[in-house]
Amino acid sequence: MQGRAEQGSAELEALCTELRALHADGRATARQLTGALLASARIRMGTLQAAPDPAAAADALTDELRALLALAEEHRAEGPRMCSRIADISCLLGGLLAGRGNAPQAAELFARAAERYHEAAVPWYAAEAEARLAEAALSLGRPQQAEQAARAALDHCAGPFEPLGCAHLHLILAESLAATGQDDNEVADHALEATHWADQADGGEGLGAWAQLVLGGALLRLRRYDESASVLESALPALEEHHHEGHVVQARWWLGECLAELGDHRQAGEHFLLAADIAKGWDGQRDHAVLAHLAGDALNGAGLNEEAAAAYARAEELWRTLGRPQSAARAVRARAGTPCGTRSGQKSSRAVRRTTSPRTQPASLTSAGVRPRAKGSPKALG
Repeated sequence: MQGRAEQGSAELEALCTELRALHADGRATARQLTGALLASARIRMGTLQAAPDPAAAADALTDELRALLALAEEHRAEGPRMCSRIADISCLLGGLLAGRGNAPQAAELFARAAERYHEAAVPWYAAEAEARLAEAALSLGRPQQAEQAARAALDHCAGPFEPLGCAHLHLILAESLAATGQDDNEVADHALEATHWADQADGGEGLGAWAQLVLGGALLRLRRYDESASVLESALPALEEHHHEGHVVQARWWLGECLAELGDHRQAGEHFLLAADIAKGWDGQRDHAVLAHLAGDALNGAGLNEEAAAAYARAEELWRTLGRPQSAARAVRARAGTPCGTRSGQKSSRAVRRTTSPRTQPASLTSAGVRPRAKGSPKALG
């Protein structure tokens, strides 16, 4: 098999050499030449990891694709089919750069590809470029661009993507909508659609759990606490298996809020404490402090005064370390009121929730290695 592939690659390289000469003599069109060169580039793209020096091979292929794109652009006036060829090259180069971590240039190339496909009057071919643009834009913190590209991809695809691709596209759209503060009913609809497609895909457990996390956040913001709690509880096992611990903290944080709203303060406190125990290992300790205080409020609401006092003491120490004296004083007041019953803790918990926003990324998730997405959790106390 490998021998036949190498033979085919060698024959294609010979054809490219011949077409270069014919093009120079005016006996081959630019479209014929760029088509052969693009086919050769696709083959090398698929064998990069097998190269003796993959990084050097990727550098060389990047340079070749840039030169090929420039050649194709020179002959753009030859007609719509040449515009389509430019789009194909842009997509391949964008994918290569995206895989190497150059999201800004990749996004530019995907946008150019989509534009050229439309210029060539083949908008259905633009769907893949628009989907890749949506992904790149969201990773760059451009949710408006991601939303526009994701909607366009869904509109332009001639048929449905593979289940995993459909799930990913609906999830990108849900996250983009949430990040820009749009209707959470639509966020929930697209997140639910993402979970549906992820369930049908092989290996879709991780993506499905992420979609459930986004869905749970949307339902929380819609005050559909019972539904949100059910979704988040269902997502936790797969989040713990497939995702960064920051996503687990996010899920337990939101789940704690839902359970507190439903009056199950004991379980809410347990989830806040479990999330706090994970967050204590992060470089930034703001989320750890918030979670400890929320745990104190929930445990106080459950009548577990000793446990609540310990959580408030933990929060107080963290706030002082963070140089937040007002927040530390709030923890001291809450702790002082604990032996007198649950009233103080319930009041404190309501005050915390009034000053928090479930759309906001926890401060330490980024430092913990989590790429900001359209998720969130409460801002710090005070």
